[in-house]
Formats: sequence, C-alpha cells, structure tokens
Amino acid sequence: MAKGSVRKKGKKWYYRFYMEDASGNLVQKECAGTENKSETEKLLRQAMEDYESKRFIAKADNITLGQLLDTWAEEELKIGTLSNGTVGTYLQAINRIKQHPVSRRKLKTVTSGHLQQFMDLLSFGGTVEDFVSKRYSIDYIRSYSAVLQQSFRFAVFPKQYITFNPMQYVVMRHKKDDMDLFAEETDAETGKVKPISQDSGLGEWQV
Repeated sequence: MAKGSVRKKGKKWYYRFYMEDASGNLVQKECAGTENKSETEKLLRQAMEDYESKRFIAKADNITLGQLLDTWAEEELKIGTLSNGTVGTYLQAINRIKQHPVSRRKLKTVTSGHLQQFMDLLSFGGTVEDFVSKRYSIDYIRSYSAVLQQSFRFAVFPKQYITFNPMQYVVMRHKKDDMDLFAEETDAETGKVKPISQDSGLGEWQV
C-alpha cells in the first residue's frame, strides 16, 4: 500500500505519497489540496486508492503533450511560488493547448516545428482541424510560451521523459504592419535573440 502524508504550506494543505515511476523507482508525488486538513486527507486517500487500483505507471513512450501539461500543472505549477493570478492564467493556457491537435501527439514526436506552428497560429490566426484561433497580443502569447517552455523543461528534468527541449528553438513572431515574418525575434524567457528553427516538422498534424 502506498504511504502518504499531508502538510500545510501557507493557508493551503498539500498531500503527497510515493509511487513508482517509469523505471520502477519510488518517487514522491505531491498535489495541492484545500485549506481544510480533513478534506485534504480525504483527497490523499482517494489518490492512493486510485493509484493502487490502477497501478498506472507512465511510460515515456506513451505520454502525450497533453498528459505532460497535466502532470506539470499538478506536480510543479500548483504547488510553486507563482501568484494565484499567474497560476490561473497558465491553467487557462493549458486547457487551450489541449484543444489543439499537437496535444495528442506522443511527447517524443513533438518537434520544434510543431510548436512553432502552434505559436504562429496564436500570432497570426488561422485554423488547424477543429482548432480555430484569432490573432492574439504578444502579452497573451507570452503565457503560452512560458507554459510550454517550463513544461518541456520539466519533461527533461526531473521527469527524464525526453532528453531535449524542443521549445528552445521556438520564437514568438508577431506581425507589426508589414514587417518581415522571418525577422529575428527576442526570446520571451531570456530576452536574447533566438534563431528560427530549421526543424521542418510543419506538415499535416498526425496523432
């Protein structure tokens, strides 16, 4: 039986328990509970019972981008130090990304090209399958970039699902009048100019 515990950080209680990772090693999973200790203990029991009944071990080869985003949200985003407003904005971005076909791709098959296409869709508008996007402001798009940057970093370490972060070659391109679409852009995370990826994975979406 999995062992777990609860602890209080600030006004909120958190619950954690040990589970096996893809390599069979025991790792600690911590999730946000509520401001009530007994309610959080109930959530802990439910989580452990669910784990024991399913004994689900996430295999890196089968994890989709959507599943990665959910895992990152539960294990890092919600229990981090970001403000409630920022967490809420990032969760909204996650829900929106999960509506796009790229979220159904296996994590190991997601390329910089796929991610660049998604970011460009937010910048310039358009339709991919049943996903429709209007043109958004650069400030709005930065939240999506941050979510993808941080979740892929999380996938590289500590999760070790993948060995390379494809977001490092993705840039935010935003049309200003008739400026060149392929002009050099500044990375929202580092403030440095980043090259446009030569990754050619911009073809039809396959899931």
